[in-house]
Amino acid sequence: MLLKVRAGLSELEKIREFVASAANTMAVDEKLVGDLKLVVDEAATNIINHGYQGKPGDIEIEMRASGADLIITLRDHAPVFDPTSHQVPLPKSPAEEEKPGGFGLHLIRNIADEMKHRVSIDGGNELSLIKYNAITL
Repeated sequence: MLLKVRAGLSELEKIREFVASAANTMAVDEKLVGDLKLVVDEAATNIINHGYQGKPGDIEIEMRASGADLIITLRDHAPVFDPTSHQVPLPKSPAEEEKPGGFGLHLIRNIADEMKHRVSIDGGNELSLIKYNAITL
Protein backbone atom coordinates (compact mmCIF):
# COMPACT_ATOMS: atom_id res chain seq x y z
CA MET A 1 0.00 0.00 0.00
CA LEU A 2 1.29 3.45 -0.88
CA LEU A 3 0.60 7.04 0.21
CA LYS A 4 2.19 10.18 -1.21
CA VAL A 5 1.72 13.50 0.59
CA ARG A 6 3.19 17.00 0.58
CA ALA A 7 5.75 17.48 3.34
CA GLY A 8 3.84 19.44 5.95
CA LEU A 9 2.81 18.97 9.55
CA SER A 10 -0.81 19.32 8.42
CA GLU A 11 -0.43 15.95 6.64
CA LEU A 12 0.49 13.98 9.77
CA GLU A 13 -3.10 13.03 10.55
CA LYS A 14 -3.52 11.66 7.02
CA ILE A 15 -0.30 9.67 7.47
CA ARG A 16 -1.47 8.18 10.79
CA GLU A 17 -4.82 7.24 9.24
CA PHE A 18 -3.02 5.58 6.31
CA VAL A 19 -0.83 3.54 8.66
CA ALA A 20 -3.84 2.37 10.68
CA SER A 21 -5.88 1.53 7.59
CA ALA A 22 -3.02 -0.29 5.85
CA ALA A 23 -2.16 -2.20 9.03
CA ASN A 24 -5.79 -3.31 9.35
CA THR A 25 -5.94 -4.39 5.69
CA MET A 26 -2.67 -6.31 6.06
CA ALA A 27 -3.80 -8.11 9.26
CA VAL A 28 -1.10 -6.51 11.41
CA ASP A 29 -1.36 -7.49 15.07
CA GLU A 30 -3.71 -4.82 16.44
CA LYS A 31 -1.53 -4.41 19.57
CA LEU A 32 1.19 -2.95 17.31
CA VAL A 33 -0.86 -0.40 15.37
CA GLY A 34 -0.45 2.45 17.88
CA ASP A 35 3.32 1.96 17.96
CA LEU A 36 3.49 1.84 14.16
CA LYS A 37 1.52 5.08 13.87
CA LEU A 38 3.89 6.67 16.37
CA VAL A 39 7.12 5.65 14.61
CA VAL A 40 5.89 6.69 11.17
CA ASP A 41 4.64 9.98 12.62
CA GLU A 42 8.08 10.59 14.21
CA ALA A 43 9.95 9.68 11.02
CA ALA A 44 7.70 11.89 8.87
CA THR A 45 8.01 14.77 11.34
CA ASN A 46 11.81 14.49 11.16
CA ILE A 47 11.67 14.59 7.36
CA ILE A 48 9.42 17.66 7.42
CA ASN A 49 11.26 19.61 10.13
CA HIS A 50 14.88 18.58 9.65
CA GLY A 51 15.00 17.31 6.06
CA TYR A 52 12.94 19.79 4.11
CA GLN A 53 13.22 22.56 6.75
CA GLY A 54 10.03 24.28 5.62
CA LYS A 55 10.81 23.96 1.92
CA PRO A 56 8.35 22.20 -0.39
CA GLY A 57 8.69 18.50 -0.98
CA ASP A 58 6.93 15.17 -0.92
CA ILE A 59 6.95 12.15 1.34
CA GLU A 60 6.03 8.71 0.06
CA ILE A 61 5.11 5.98 2.53
CA GLU A 62 4.88 2.35 1.51
CA MET A 63 3.71 -0.50 3.72
CA ARG A 64 4.25 -4.07 2.61
CA ALA A 65 4.52 -7.56 4.01
CA SER A 66 7.48 -9.87 3.73
CA GLY A 67 6.12 -13.10 5.14
CA ALA A 68 5.05 -12.24 8.69
CA ASP A 69 7.28 -9.14 8.80
CA LEU A 70 6.05 -5.63 8.09
CA ILE A 71 8.22 -3.21 6.13
CA ILE A 72 7.38 0.49 6.21
CA THR A 73 9.43 2.61 3.82
CA LEU A 74 9.50 6.40 3.82
CA ARG A 75 10.97 8.16 0.78
CA ASP A 76 11.82 11.83 0.40
CA HIS A 77 14.00 14.16 -1.67
CA ALA A 78 15.40 16.17 1.23
CA PRO A 79 19.17 16.41 1.69
CA VAL A 80 20.69 13.00 2.39
CA PHE A 81 20.62 12.03 6.07
CA ASP A 82 21.28 8.53 7.40
CA PRO A 83 19.51 8.19 10.76
CA THR A 84 20.98 4.72 11.26
CA SER A 85 24.44 6.21 11.79
CA HIS A 86 23.28 9.17 13.89
CA GLN A 87 24.07 9.04 17.62
CA VAL A 88 20.98 9.57 19.74
CA PRO A 89 21.54 11.24 23.11
CA LEU A 90 19.58 9.83 26.02
CA PRO A 91 18.02 12.17 28.58
CA LYS A 92 20.42 12.96 31.41
CA SER A 93 17.76 13.95 33.93
CA PRO A 94 14.00 13.65 34.52
CA ALA A 95 13.66 17.33 33.55
CA GLU A 96 15.20 16.58 30.13
CA GLU A 97 12.76 13.72 29.65
CA GLU A 98 9.89 16.19 29.96
CA LYS A 99 11.26 18.61 27.34
CA PRO A 100 9.64 18.09 23.93
CA GLY A 101 11.73 17.05 20.94
CA GLY A 102 15.04 15.36 20.37
CA PHE A 103 14.08 11.77 21.10
CA GLY A 104 12.24 10.75 17.92
CA LEU A 105 15.09 8.59 16.61
CA HIS A 106 15.47 6.96 20.02
CA LEU A 107 11.76 6.13 19.98
CA ILE A 108 11.90 4.78 16.42
CA ARG A 109 14.89 2.56 17.27
CA ASN A 110 13.10 1.18 20.33
CA ILE A 111 9.92 0.28 18.46
CA ALA A 112 11.23 -0.86 15.06
CA ASP A 113 13.11 -4.16 15.11
CA GLU A 114 15.34 -3.01 12.27
CA MET A 115 16.00 0.31 10.54
CA LYS A 116 17.74 0.65 7.17
CA HIS A 117 18.66 3.73 5.15
CA ARG A 118 19.80 4.04 1.58
CA VAL A 119 20.25 6.87 -0.86
CA SER A 120 17.81 6.39 -3.72
CA ILE A 121 18.90 6.45 -7.35
CA ASP A 122 17.59 10.01 -7.72
CA GLY A 123 19.50 11.21 -4.64
CA GLY A 124 16.74 11.14 -2.03
CA ASN A 125 16.41 9.19 1.19
CA GLU A 126 14.77 5.84 1.65
CA LEU A 127 14.22 4.79 5.27
CA SER A 128 12.85 1.31 5.93
CA LEU A 129 11.44 0.39 9.32
CA ILE A 130 10.96 -3.34 9.84
CA LYS A 131 8.81 -4.98 12.48
CA TYR A 132 9.29 -8.74 12.77
CA ASN A 133 6.28 -11.05 13.10
CA ALA A 134 3.86 -8.13 12.93
CA ILE A 135 1.41 -9.81 10.58
CA THR A 136 -0.92 -12.50 11.82
CA LEU A 137 -0.86 -15.25 9.24
